[in-house]
Amino acid sequence: FAVGFGALALVLFPVWPFTVKYAIWLISLYLLIFLVGLLLFRLVIYLICVVAGFNVWILPNLLG
Repeated sequence: FAVGFGALALVLFPVWPFTVKYAIWLISLYLLIFLVGLLLFRLVIYLICVVAGFNVWILPNLLG
C-alpha cells in the first residue's frame, strides 16, 4: 500500500502546489549544505589528527 501511494505521489509531483515543491527544494538544499559541511568538518579534523600523528576518523562509514 505504501509503495503504491509513494509511486502515485511521485507521478503526480507536477500537480503539487508550488509551496510544497518549494518546501521540498528547501529541505533538500539544507540537507545538502549540512552533509557537505559535515564532510568538510571530518576532513579538517582528519588533517589535524594526521599532522599531530594520530589516525582518527569521525563517522567512518558516513557515505557507504
